[in-house]
Amino acid sequence: MAAVVLGAGRGQRFGFTPKLLSRLGGRTLVEHTLSATCAAPVRPIVVVTGRRHAAVRAAVRRVEVPRSRIRVARNRAYRTGMASSLRVGIAALPGHCDAALICLGDMPMLRRRDIQRLHHAWRPGLDYLRAGSPQRPGHPVVIGRALFPALLALDGDRGAQRILDAVPDARAGWFEDAGLIGDIDTPRALRNLRRRCRPR
Repeated sequence: MAAVVLGAGRGQRFGFTPKLLSRLGGRTLVEHTLSATCAAPVRPIVVVTGRRHAAVRAAVRRVEVPRSRIRVARNRAYRTGMASSLRVGIAALPGHCDAALICLGDMPMLRRRDIQRLHHAWRPGLDYLRAGSPQRPGHPVVIGRALFPALLALDGDRGAQRILDAVPDARAGWFEDAGLIGDIDTPRALRNLRRRCRPR
């Protein structure tokens, strides 16, 4: 299993400052997310960058993990939306990859144990395993190789939801843990998070 961390979004609701570079407890949001992802036996970890590519890449390199384990893939078409980032991330995976953990780059409260439990819960025969529930889908999502061609064919400003909706229930898995749901979309959300909890 590999991982794709999506960090190329425009972050329009967040304002001028790129949200992945905003800080929580002395580290950027993308560093928090990668620290949790790196704790699981997933490799490689592909970080898709777009806006402020050089600065995000520098933040990625501050994460204490062997450099060979993390790859940075630049999405030059990031303004077209999430589909282009998914395509870039999936295309950067090695050919022997059987599944990919798809993670948003702005999930600073993602826990190492959550990633590890998702990894252990994945099993052959599933097309995807998703955090949350059918009523409240969340992230991360583990997507099997069978869906890679559909992801590579995505276009526009949309994610993989339409593809996941078409998967039969028998081939879909859910990992119900509210701790896995939630990213940072606005400065207010980040301020609230700073007030609610201590940094890791």
